[in-house]
Amino acid sequence: DNPAYEQPLVQAQHSAAGPARMALFERAERALGARMPYIPLYFYTADSLVKPWVRGWYPNLMDLHPARYITILQHTEH
Repeated sequence: DNPAYEQPLVQAQHSAAGPARMALFERAERALGARMPYIPLYFYTADSLVKPWVRGWYPNLMDLHPARYITILQHTEH
């Protein structure tokens, strides 16, 4: 029961193909979209290169890494 959606569709059924008919379909689509929930179709990523001797660094959603939790083990780099 959405007259703002159904009315342009009925008009479009009785209209000839062309810009006016497409405008009716666009109006119906906007009315339908206004009542629909939005689902995000993307997500954030963060890539990091961390040496094996680094401890306390863990990936997280906010990509925040406080230095007080990170330690560097004694190592020799080749």
